[in-house]
Amino acid sequence: MLGDQLQMDMEQRKDSGEHATKFQPNNGHIHNNAPIALAQKSLEHAEPTTLTSSSSSSSSPATPTISYTKNNLCITPPPERISHPTDLADLRRIMQQCVHSKRSMKAIGTGYSFSDIGSTNGILIDMSTLHGMLEVNREILRNRDDPYICSFLAGTTVEYINRHLWLHNQALMNQTGFCDISFVGGACVGSHGTGVRAPPLSDAILSMHILTVEGDRVLELIIEPNNGITNPEAWKMKYPNVIIVQDDDIFYSAIVSMGSLGIIFSVTVKTRERYWVEEKRQSYEWSLLKKELPRALDGDRERYCRYEIWINPYPVFRSTNTILTTKEEARKPQQEGKRPLLERIAGGLSALKMSATFIANHMAFMLPIMLDQALNATVHPPIVMKCYEGLDFGSANTQPFLISAFSLPIRHINEAIEFIEEFIKFFQTRASTHGFYTTSPIAVRFLSPSRAYLSPLEGDTICCMVETSIFQGTNGAAEALSDLRKYISDRYNVRFHYGMLHDMYPGRLEAMFPHTFPKFKKTYAIFNSSKLFCNEFTRKAG
Repeated sequence: MLGDQLQMDMEQRKDSGEHATKFQPNNGHIHNNAPIALAQKSLEHAEPTTLTSSSSSSSSPATPTISYTKNNLCITPPPERISHPTDLADLRRIMQQCVHSKRSMKAIGTGYSFSDIGSTNGILIDMSTLHGMLEVNREILRNRDDPYICSFLAGTTVEYINRHLWLHNQALMNQTGFCDISFVGGACVGSHGTGVRAPPLSDAILSMHILTVEGDRVLELIIEPNNGITNPEAWKMKYPNVIIVQDDDIFYSAIVSMGSLGIIFSVTVKTRERYWVEEKRQSYEWSLLKKELPRALDGDRERYCRYEIWINPYPVFRSTNTILTTKEEARKPQQEGKRPLLERIAGGLSALKMSATFIANHMAFMLPIMLDQALNATVHPPIVMKCYEGLDFGSANTQPFLISAFSLPIRHINEAIEFIEEFIKFFQTRASTHGFYTTSPIAVRFLSPSRAYLSPLEGDTICCMVETSIFQGTNGAAEALSDLRKYISDRYNVRFHYGMLHDMYPGRLEAMFPHTFPKFKKTYAIFNSSKLFCNEFTRKAG
């Protein structure tokens, strides 16, 4: 529920016809009384968008094509219109037009999701033009002296935030393995980063400025958890006409909501001191590595901040090859290291995709050896890098993959081992019965739980996340990945990463989140009562 204060404020504004907020943009900037953050940021640093349909105005008709694409995002049929807000007033105006015309609306970031999570047949709002850091407004915070918080606009990429924070001796609490995505967009679909000691992106959010719809108008809110970072009394004195909601149910519904509650304009997040990472990659036989995992995840948890495993599911000379990557926080080195050249450039090579799909389609029996060689090429002795470089997997997300990711909460490492071996079993069986071989290794990470009600990591225990990716163009890839999702779902109550390929249907979210979905549903019923934030995902979810 929204809470008594918010309900009273809404009723008062409804009676008086007064809008919920009075801070207005001025000449392309936001007034310095914007909530939580002072937006004294110009757009000269905004990254250019790579839209297939563009215009000098903030809104342009979609091109008359069969589909609309931006990076990995593909919307078929294309949206009715594509808008590029330049500031808060422009975003509010675009949304108000949608309200008046009863057009659905959907915000996207950089468009690197592999699923249809960003689809809409209404107005697509590209947030990449709302990009940059904001100055924190400390005078209304409970703790004005906390140095480890920062604020930014919703279209700001992880890469941009990383470089800004590094210059100020800070770092994000966690980051995605691909840094060209927008932080807010990634957080809202369940992007997580890696590590059992670092929170997922969503759980680093302390406060959000969101625009939603109430009746026939756009309503602006500041949403925080109970006892949030803002001092409510200081807030009311400074911004008496702006609603602030400090409510756990609303906040933990909103931070992973797939854009179904409104459109986020900016967020304030928790940061930490900057650090370096020592990364080491070693080759193991799977039967030996799985014996080491209990020690690695329990006894060494305080030492290593990240564990990642890549597995070739096909035995080569009766050996199932795996790569274990450990990342340990380190002191600043005299000279920073670099990963092997082949690994650094391979993700961005279209030739790699062409060769892998050719072999898969014409000489599939060679793929196990090719995967082994690719994995072995990543092995390297310990190297020390800046944290944001060490946690970045590289440019593989720019390649045309079909990807699904499966999260399973675990109480004991043996549960994770059994879970991982089901994927190995599936791909080995698929090779023998269908002659189908995956073009990429199985990727495994162990992750910290999340408080977000619909996060793939929701709960109070660590999660084992398994990701499978297959190059588009590989014969039988879509069918194999679909069958894999069914195979795993029949055996485990897994949660899917919403930004990757998944199967959604009515009742699925209730089954995945029996304790928290009812709370989310109450918030959703209020924030999306207009149904203007519905899209293909919400339709499938029922």
